[in-house]
Amino acid sequence: MAMHQEAPVRWEAPVGRPVQISAPMTPSGAAFVVAAVVVGVLLLFWPTTASMIEIWKHSDTFQHCFLVVPIALWLIWGERARLAVTPVRPFWPGLLAVGAAGAVWIFGQLASAQVISHFALIAMVPAVTATVFGTGWVRVLWFPLAFLTFAVPFGEALVPVLMEWTADFTVAAMRLSGVPVYREGMHFVIPSGNWSVIEACSGIKFLIASLMAGSLYAWLMYRSPRRRLAFMAASIVVPLLANWLRAYAIVMIGHISNNRLMTNEDHIVFGWILFGAIMLLMYWLGARWREDQPIGPTGAPAARWSGSTISAAAASLLLLIAWPPLSAALMRPASDAPPGTFVLPQAAGGWRLVSSPATEWTPEIDGATESHLLTFEHDGHVVQVFVAVFRNQTQAAQLATGSNQMVRTTSELWKQVALGSTPAPPSGGALPPSVRGAEIRRQRGPEQMLAWQWYFSRNQATTSDSRAKLDLALARVLRRPDTALWIAAATPVTTDRADAQRTLEDFAQQMGPALAAAFRGTVQR
Repeated sequence: MAMHQEAPVRWEAPVGRPVQISAPMTPSGAAFVVAAVVVGVLLLFWPTTASMIEIWKHSDTFQHCFLVVPIALWLIWGERARLAVTPVRPFWPGLLAVGAAGAVWIFGQLASAQVISHFALIAMVPAVTATVFGTGWVRVLWFPLAFLTFAVPFGEALVPVLMEWTADFTVAAMRLSGVPVYREGMHFVIPSGNWSVIEACSGIKFLIASLMAGSLYAWLMYRSPRRRLAFMAASIVVPLLANWLRAYAIVMIGHISNNRLMTNEDHIVFGWILFGAIMLLMYWLGARWREDQPIGPTGAPAARWSGSTISAAAASLLLLIAWPPLSAALMRPASDAPPGTFVLPQAAGGWRLVSSPATEWTPEIDGATESHLLTFEHDGHVVQVFVAVFRNQTQAAQLATGSNQMVRTTSELWKQVALGSTPAPPSGGALPPSVRGAEIRRQRGPEQMLAWQWYFSRNQATTSDSRAKLDLALARVLRRPDTALWIAAATPVTTDRADAQRTLEDFAQQMGPALAAAFRGTVQR
């Protein structure tokens, strides 16, 4: 019997039709992979995520942030049916957005600007989603992904402005009510007693929580962009007005009751009740214009896994994991100079160092490597210079941060009755063209001072927090020492403010070159 061997059977794809291996996604699977992106990014950059959580835990302003990620995941789950009928088309240019978010994140790390790193971390989520699944998925999920922004503890920069507005409204309302008011900065006096507007009175926690809740409410209750925007605008305006009314009501009730009411913890309870009632009224009125939910999506499943999806996910992951080790390398201290390297300025222009301080006041500074209090005297005029040295800065111990202040509103010894930018005389580089000027008074007593405050970093003086942050980032990138100085100069107000102003101006002109030499010598060590 003759035997023969048959050629093996091979399958060839039709010419012009490339083979693509793919598998469909179920609605729940589509929602799950996006949730995995959210959780994965937060875990990959866990130190940054943990820093947000720490702020949520320890700040009353941001405790609502614990709800943001669960709500965002719930919103993503609610869009699962639409995701299942949206084709998956990886968007490779999205890698540029992933890289940009990573670059911004590392800049925030280098500048010790947490809020920048926090925003960059959240921005990575939509960037990765667009890269792996395509812009169509981002259009479906734009609100849940944007809602994640509320996880960032931001907005405290608005506190001084909100405090000013609260004080303006309260004082104006009291005067309209026939109550005489004498105001000094955030402090004011009425016939029945003294009141102060502190950070807790700014209403920032009401404003941010209201904006978050209002955005969610507008998304769920309305379909019209106009109605959504209108309700979100109300979520900003109403809590501001509610906080102003709360502050006015507390002061007025305290005045009418001769300070038997609203001077203890009862004003906190009353404030929350009043604010809550106003906000409930806003939501009740908002429900009168609600719009029904649209009909769910229809169509055949179109979301499918493919080789390009896996490739885009791998490329995004490789790009993301490169940033943390680079940040760790750049964040290593470039200088190990020990404390005690402050250069003492030489006496000049008739000014001389004396041993006794001009005042008991010192600024409230956190995390300084070392601090020095220098007192100079000339012809009966005295200027006290406080210098805080920051070396090998960290997030908890850095130059430009809101915790470093001449006087905190919670101080029981001192109060700051005025603050503003003040032109500085030529000083040989020791002072910037303008400084932060403040009038500081003892809470109980006649003592009063005029103070100037500024920074000295990278051999130049400035009052800009942004410039100080940029200098810190640049020092770390260039592997140079990041030493910087927080400086305040103060003189007693003995006759009038103009005389104190002239004393500081004379001191800056005469001692400026000596101070500049000392500052440069300190930051270069």
